[in-house]
Amino acid sequence: MEKKRFIMLDIFRAILCLAVLLYHLGLLKGGYLAVCCFFVLSGYLTTRSLLKKGKVDLKKHYISRFKKIYIPLFVVVLISVASISLIKDVIWVSLKPETTSVLLGYNNFWQIAANQDYFARHTTSPFMHFWYIAILLQFELVYPIIFLLIKSTKKLAKWMPSVISSLLAVAFTIFFFVYSAKAPITSVYYNSFSRVFSLLLGVAISFIHHYLQIYNISHQNFFKTIYYGSLVFIIILFFIVDSSSKLFAPAMLISSMISCIIIECAISIDQTKENFVEKIFSFISTISYEVYLVQYPIIYLYQILSTKQDNIYINALIISLITFIVSFIIHFALSKRKNLKKIQLVVLVIVLLFSGLGGYKYIIAEDHSEEMKQLQQQLADSAAEIEKQKAEYAEKLKQENDAWEKLLSELEPNEEQIKETVSKLPVVCIGDSVMLGAANNLRSQFENGYVDAEVSRSGWVMAEIIKSLTIQGPVVIHAGTNGDVPEYVKDNIMSYCGENDVFWVTVTNDKDVHVNDKLREFVKKYDNAHLIDWQQYSSGHSDWFYSDDIHLQPAGRKAYAELIFNSIYQVKYQQLEKMKEDAINKHENQLRSKMSFFGNDLLTGLYDLLTDKYPEANFITEKYLDDQLLLSQIQKAKDENTLNYKVMIVVDSSYKLNEETYQSILNICSDNEVYIITTSQPTDISCENIISFKDILNNHKEYYLADMVHLNQQGNQQLFEYIVDYLANEQ
Repeated sequence: MEKKRFIMLDIFRAILCLAVLLYHLGLLKGGYLAVCCFFVLSGYLTTRSLLKKGKVDLKKHYISRFKKIYIPLFVVVLISVASISLIKDVIWVSLKPETTSVLLGYNNFWQIAANQDYFARHTTSPFMHFWYIAILLQFELVYPIIFLLIKSTKKLAKWMPSVISSLLAVAFTIFFFVYSAKAPITSVYYNSFSRVFSLLLGVAISFIHHYLQIYNISHQNFFKTIYYGSLVFIIILFFIVDSSSKLFAPAMLISSMISCIIIECAISIDQTKENFVEKIFSFISTISYEVYLVQYPIIYLYQILSTKQDNIYINALIISLITFIVSFIIHFALSKRKNLKKIQLVVLVIVLLFSGLGGYKYIIAEDHSEEMKQLQQQLADSAAEIEKQKAEYAEKLKQENDAWEKLLSELEPNEEQIKETVSKLPVVCIGDSVMLGAANNLRSQFENGYVDAEVSRSGWVMAEIIKSLTIQGPVVIHAGTNGDVPEYVKDNIMSYCGENDVFWVTVTNDKDVHVNDKLREFVKKYDNAHLIDWQQYSSGHSDWFYSDDIHLQPAGRKAYAELIFNSIYQVKYQQLEKMKEDAINKHENQLRSKMSFFGNDLLTGLYDLLTDKYPEANFITEKYLDDQLLLSQIQKAKDENTLNYKVMIVVDSSYKLNEETYQSILNICSDNEVYIITTSQPTDISCENIISFKDILNNHKEYYLADMVHLNQQGNQQLFEYIVDYLANEQ
């Protein structure tokens, strides 16, 4: 009778075992729901076992469960520790505290505290899945006492244990839904109090079945139909409901309730024989516990040791075969057998020896919990600052762009505005009788101007005149009509004018005084010296002059003053154009020097150093960075116009940038310079700007923290200086 009931349960257990394995292999997105079913099955079978005993001997029960659940766990844990310790360069920084949490049965709470994300499946630990065993151990420790209390209510009424167990299941189911609505998904999934509802549903079904006698062997076809229909339904859930779905919590409840139906039907089906397929399922069911125990350590080791992981299906097949072989060996070594005792003894000795090595490695392992806790806090603080900076950066960039647009509009040459500006300049005009004749015209052109002109004045006295004045604007010199002066006199005039623009006017009687060619050469010496070629401008306008072709008629005076005004205007226009050009060049150089940093924990650790050196930079970090996330961050920054010219990708060895992703980055950043800063050795990327710190780290292991991934303060400082030097040499 016992076997008849368990044939269908074995099929169910085997399917659940395969579903969990496929989930861990990344092939079944809803396979995590199988754990809910396992909980229901555990609650049911534990209660059923206790009910069958009549009078419960707690000591014997605990010993039995210890042998069945804890001994295989103990062996697998220590073998895993031993195996990983034999692999060179593998750093398992949380070995001590994590292994302790598994062995003492509180790994689920340890993972909550460590913020381990089971659904991300980063495989950073071989014990990520042992949260389930922790809850199971906690249940097996506490439940027998609760069982006795529930069973004792039978004295009040036969149906009382069923009612109480059902009420408990309902109460914790309600708690699960309330808690899942407000708590992080990882906490909901790991917390014993939010997961116990599945166990209690199994408990309730077992009490109901035992005391209310639901079992009826006369409805075989009905039970089979419901059994297989429910099985198909729950398998469909495994395929369609992933951990990110809004149906996450309802699917966990539904899968638990469907499990109750499957279990009830399974024990109600009268089946005397197993076919070949059912025998395979029974075999898988027999080693299902060991399969669950060993699968994640094997996945962890495979990912470390395998050099070819391109085909996920081939990898899954290899891992599955290894998992079943190792599971069978451990099950064979720890099970009681009437035959093959010698072989079993040999296998057991090998298993125990390897376990002993793992125990030794566990004992001597250092506990880096405090060091990692400090790192986590430092990274969290920096991440918070980066988030704050990221929120402020777009607004800051907008303000900078607005200021630049305003400056650009102010520097845009405008003829009327420049003329108005020139007319108000404090222009100083020093000259001879030619300028004296046009003095009034000059004063009308420059309302704030000053004119000092005198008959027969030469350049010899002009230097002293200018020296005595306070020059705050352009200076106009007309000094050659009465003869030339040595060049040093002109140099003195330029010196006394300081940085103000000086305009030298040519003469119309140059065939007598020979000064114009010398003036043309002289103004080339100074950036602020300019030539007003009155001789050329007035050529052909005899009506502007008196008979001596030197002194000016009224029309000539007007033309003379307008030429001086226009000459100053042209210089000011050109200066404004130059200012605009210089401002644009400066702005472009500033933009080209700006950086956008994208990265993971390596960037977070460098944040304080980098932001002090590059205060105009933008920083975006993610703890768990992948290709899709990196590309989306860069694309978003470009779409929002916050992507700076230099794109700096800063990643540690936990993220491997490949050529395909790099080319996608280049496509997004077609107008940018892309740099890769890494602590690993990127050999497969055709990037000209790779700043790899790996060679230095190979010679300075002291720059690492215990996990050999994150850098300590000294390491961050050295990498920062390395980056700064590299960028300085690039310029």
